[in-house]
Amino acid sequence: MTEPASAMRTASALLAGLVLLTAVPASADDSPLPAMGSAFRPVEAGAIRVESGSVTAMRQGEEEGRGLLTIANRGTTPDRITSVSSPSAAETRLVGPEDAAEIPAQGRLTMRTDGAHLVFSHVAEPFRAGGEIAVTVTFETAGPIGLRLPVVGN
Repeated sequence: MTEPASAMRTASALLAGLVLLTAVPASADDSPLPAMGSAFRPVEAGAIRVESGSVTAMRQGEEEGRGLLTIANRGTTPDRITSVSSPSAAETRLVGPEDAAEIPAQGRLTMRTDGAHLVFSHVAEPFRAGGEIAVTVTFETAGPIGLRLPVVGN
């Protein structure tokens, strides 16, 4: 094999390796891109465990965002959501039936779009699939719990 052909193959192999190293981050935390399809990580405080959560991507022209949580209470007494907030919205609230904020002892609150759910009003930027929204849910007994909710397609 001639010297120029060998050098060309070596350069091509190095370039291909460089492209692969550049295109694939070592871990998800190293990526400068939003967490595409990121999964919710459960969070616990006292007897309360937020098992799952997500926010729905907003369509063109929508003025409010919506979110869902599943919250388990492993304790022997009920707990209650006293407030919800997010830096992504001027107002964040829990809506639904009168008892929507209650998590019974040894029970679960599963939010649904046709029942209890979170509403984000006056959002800073429309929620886009693949992103994450920071939310703080404050409980009467367990106190505040910070969450990172993935934004899922609608």
